Amino acid sequence: MTEALAGARELIGRYQRATTTQRAILHAAADARRVGIQTPLTEPLLCAAARGYLTTVHPDDTWFPADLDELTSQERRQDKATAPLVPINSPDRRTVIGYTVTDYLLQRLNRQRRTEPLPRITWEALIENTNHLGDLMGLEQSATDRLLLIHATSIYQRLINLGLHAATNAAGQLAELLVEQSNVDEAIKVLRTAVDSGDSLAAQRLTELLLEQGDVNEAIKVLRIAADSDDSPDGGERLAAQRLAELLVEQGGVDELRARADAGDGFAAQWLADPLVQQGSLDEAIKVLRTAADSGDPSAAQRLAGLLSVQGHIDELRARADASDSFAAWRLVDLLVMQGRSGEAIESARAWAKAGDSSAARRLARLLVLQGRTGKAIEVLHTAVEAGDSLATGRLADLLVERDRTAEAIKLLRARADAGDRNAALKLADLLVEQDRTAEAIEVLRAWADSGDWWALRQLIDLLVGQDRVDELRARAGAGDSYARSWLGELLLEQDRIDDAIEVLRTPADARYSDAEWQLADLLAKQGRADELRVRAEAGDSSAARRLADLLMERDRTGEAIELLRARADAGDGDAAWRLVDLLLEQRSADDLRAEVDAGTPHAANAWITVLAKQGKGDIAERIRRHGLDPDN
Repeated sequence: MTEALAGARELIGRYQRATTTQRAILHAAADARRVGIQTPLTEPLLCAAARGYLTTVHPDDTWFPADLDELTSQERRQDKATAPLVPINSPDRRTVIGYTVTDYLLQRLNRQRRTEPLPRITWEALIENTNHLGDLMGLEQSATDRLLLIHATSIYQRLINLGLHAATNAAGQLAELLVEQSNVDEAIKVLRTAVDSGDSLAAQRLTELLLEQGDVNEAIKVLRIAADSDDSPDGGERLAAQRLAELLVEQGGVDELRARADAGDGFAAQWLADPLVQQGSLDEAIKVLRTAADSGDPSAAQRLAGLLSVQGHIDELRARADASDSFAAWRLVDLLVMQGRSGEAIESARAWAKAGDSSAARRLARLLVLQGRTGKAIEVLHTAVEAGDSLATGRLADLLVERDRTAEAIKLLRARADAGDRNAALKLADLLVEQDRTAEAIEVLRAWADSGDWWALRQLIDLLVGQDRVDELRARAGAGDSYARSWLGELLLEQDRIDDAIEVLRTPADARYSDAEWQLADLLAKQGRADELRVRAEAGDSSAARRLADLLMERDRTGEAIELLRARADAGDGDAAWRLVDLLLEQRSADDLRAEVDAGTPHAANAWITVLAKQGKGDIAERIRRHGLDPDN
């Protein structure tokens, strides 16, 4: 411990003794991490980014190597393990691939610099010297949260230039910014370039933008090209085909729909069917859908079965059913029943069940029950259960209970549960509870809960709570079951055992289980225990900080609440920062919200713009929303 403290002091000492150029490098490195770069910081990146923090003229980069050596030096005795910058080696240990800031110093600098804006030149250097997708996405989020839309635009353009736009929708996001800024022509240009490189998301956005501009023909042209593409990495041609078919229907393009349907476009076939039906051309609609269904399109097969049923085409439904078309099979059964031919429907269902249709037995049983032949339905379901149809088990149990054969249902479910049927086990537990055999239900659920079944565990806990089994709840809570812990706390509170409830939650909360932290903080707040909440908040408990802030607000101590949350936010507590923004919005504190925007706190930008508008600065607020902030101001 003594060595660690001494090392920390020397590390901070090295930072404080650093020259202005060395400190520029450290600030650039720390700020790069702060705005989203997580990969090793390369020398070109550090050198270029540090220029944003230089205070004197340096016409070239000759100053950089010596300063970098000093910041990474561990040669001197006092430098051991105290270098502010740590080199990161390549996997084969042949070269240094970059650097990172020592954790302790990074935490300290992040606290000190949380609301410090980065210079424009530093942002530009980070963007230009980063190729990693994750880093660029982190930079984009940071720039957007800070309302630095000019930098977000540069990041989108870099993603596009690197060929990463399809994976990130960079073209679409850049287009949205341009549209917001009333630069629609440039947005269309960006999207067209992305579409030409196979970006299906860009094709969809370009289509909608063209439609918004009233250029329907051009939108159809874009969709046509995208739909006919077969090399989209994300299968976007299907979405394009679907939207194209929809648009062609709206525009009355039946001839093109028919041509596309004949060429095997399932979406065109389905969308073509609607106008044909509306025109009364049912036979032609059936023909179109038949072609698509026969080519393997399940949606077309389902739609075809519906039309055949409406038209009463029993023979074709039967033929398709015999060819293993399940949509046709069950439309046929329903049609036969509607025509009063239940016996024929049952025989058809029986045949498909024998042919291996896993759902046929259940449907057959339903038909038999409708005919009042429940005993026969039970026989059918027994056969299905013995054949391994687990879904039939539940229906069989229900029928047995309906016929006052509950003991038989319990025996069936227990046997299936013992054989590993989870659904049977859960249904067995429910049935046992209905029969006031809760202790047996608990035993059934305990076995499954102990094997890791989440839902069985939840049902078990609910039963334990209902039976006031505090000891077992306590044991499960102690083993880390958050659900048991929550309900145990509630049960103890109902019994006015507040201190016991707090003690139950304290141990897991101290171990940093987030749900326990929140429950404990909430309980302490409701009990008005501000001092204990403060101790926990100062120890890093985010939930305690937020609930203490709420408690202070209730006591009209708003200033204290804001300072508490700001301190936690400065320490890197994102939840506290979020709550701070909510509180500042309630207080309409524009200056403090602007600081949170500079910190990149999520939703601070919207909150700040909202406050500006409420202060009568609507024009300024709208300009900032559309164009962002000037990085130089």
